[in-house]
Amino acid sequence: MPIIYTVISSGAKVSGDVDLRRYPRLCNIDFPAMTSGDTYIQGNSDTTSANFHRLQDNVGQINNATGPGSACLLFPGGYQQPSYLRIESLVTQTDNRTIAITVRSK
Repeated sequence: MPIIYTVISSGAKVSGDVDLRRYPRLCNIDFPAMTSGDTYIQGNSDTTSANFHRLQDNVGQINNATGPGSACLLFPGGYQQPSYLRIESLVTQTDNRTIAITVRSK
């Protein structure tokens, strides 16, 4: 399965855009140790920054508590994934954080 990498830069709260149009299934997101705080998944159908919104499942916003250890967020099965994705941290990061996104190509 392919892995796509994105970075939340030091001093930032949001990663760059991740293009998922070639991949039919988002599997999981692997987070490194990060400055503590919740992390949310944002999605959009294009790259217009103002249109990105936090993704939700049947319970609420899809988020992950991050902190001293690494973590893995399994993406909900049967969920319509967005064409573009961003990772949002509620806390400004104190170093660059590389996040691995595992997808299926078929």
